[in-house]
Amino acid sequence: MNKLIIVISFSFLCIYSYAQERFYNLYDGWCIGGIHIAEDNYIARGLKGHPTTSSHLLQFNIISFDGTLLDSFAYLNDTSDGMTGRVSRNYLFTGDKVIFSEALVSYFKDYVVAPSLMFYDFSQREMDTILTYTHCINEEGLNYLLDSIEAGLIITGNYRYENSNYFPIIYFTDSVGDTLSVKTYSFTPNATRRMVTPYQLLKLPDGGFLMSCQDEVGTLGSYHADVQRCCFLRLDNEGNELWRSYTTNTDTITFQPFAALMPDGDYLIAWSDPFLADAPNPNSNLWLARMTDNGFIYGKKKASSDIDDIISTSYFINDMYQDENGNVYLTGEKWSVASPSFLIKINSLGIAEWYREYECFPDDDAEATYTKIYGITPTEDGGFIMGGEYFCSPSTMFPSGTQQGLVIKVDSMGCLEEGCGTTNIRHTINALNAEIYPNPASEKITITLAEQTN
Repeated sequence: MNKLIIVISFSFLCIYSYAQERFYNLYDGWCIGGIHIAEDNYIARGLKGHPTTSSHLLQFNIISFDGTLLDSFAYLNDTSDGMTGRVSRNYLFTGDKVIFSEALVSYFKDYVVAPSLMFYDFSQREMDTILTYTHCINEEGLNYLLDSIEAGLIITGNYRYENSNYFPIIYFTDSVGDTLSVKTYSFTPNATRRMVTPYQLLKLPDGGFLMSCQDEVGTLGSYHADVQRCCFLRLDNEGNELWRSYTTNTDTITFQPFAALMPDGDYLIAWSDPFLADAPNPNSNLWLARMTDNGFIYGKKKASSDIDDIISTSYFINDMYQDENGNVYLTGEKWSVASPSFLIKINSLGIAEWYREYECFPDDDAEATYTKIYGITPTEDGGFIMGGEYFCSPSTMFPSGTQQGLVIKVDSMGCLEEGCGTTNIRHTINALNAEIYPNPASEKITITLAEQTN
């Protein structure tokens, strides 16, 4: 027997449990960076293609708790061609306003980029305010907006130092985005290229911060850095630097560090090492370590030392969530065959407990596919909802290829399938055999799924 499912964009693999919703759907737009939980539904924020340029527009999808797409709309900027940025950490909701940090782009003006803070009135669907920050370099924009609005906003980005060196900057603003103070952080310049990019700003109980950075040195114009390390800067409540600490020496190219304050007062830090200086790293893994509040790093280990089925391959951590018990959840993407995404739980003792992978349409015969997760949000039923994107080149399933916003709703064990939490192995979600109509697909398609029983 077959079950017929029709949605506004398209969806598949909707599986329910009695306690927690689970679904795995594709939605309007080319990516979803983060998801906000409203009173009656989910609000997904992402980007979609601009109708006349190669830039992108701010995109919202309103999604019911069971995964149904209820509404979809985008903001068309009157002053530029669009915007860049898709990370979940650069926006927050307050009342009917969405505050987000991006970079405005004008392709007709020789790719002019203006680092901007924008206040979007969600109820009226219009932009209230756009503020630009001239200290920031044009190429990068603003990449992190701290989720704290009682006294104001805290935003990180990069500033230009000399010709090809870009170092971290922090803006402290009032609640409407007007700058109160600016802090910059210097590193030794490099004659060719050095960029130190902040990835996370963790607010601490003493009022200070821990800033996670990716520090790269390389040849001008090269895709990969020659040397790249992950570092952590401890700051006081005014942004003054107290100390900095590095995870590795120069043996590997390390990426995208994150940190969490653990119940014992030390930090859990995490990063990955996907490359050597001139080649992929065959021993790449997810790395975990502890760090004291004076920057001493100890207990460095691969996550695979806790879970055997975390294989050596290229990982990129994109977002982190920590619950009230100190458990840390890391999510991101994996560079491998079909490029799935992942979610891993590390308990309050720093031990990895379980690991899951998620892959859109593994039966798609496209030459290139990937499933990416950019952001994770805890849900009231104890599970998680994650936003990202799915891409594939032309294939039988998608004759013109596709790039769509992705939402994955899982239970508290990261499961899409009933009972996956009873195992501690790498968990890949396989699509059911799906027939898609019409073929070739249009914006609205119908998917016929075989009957699923739990």
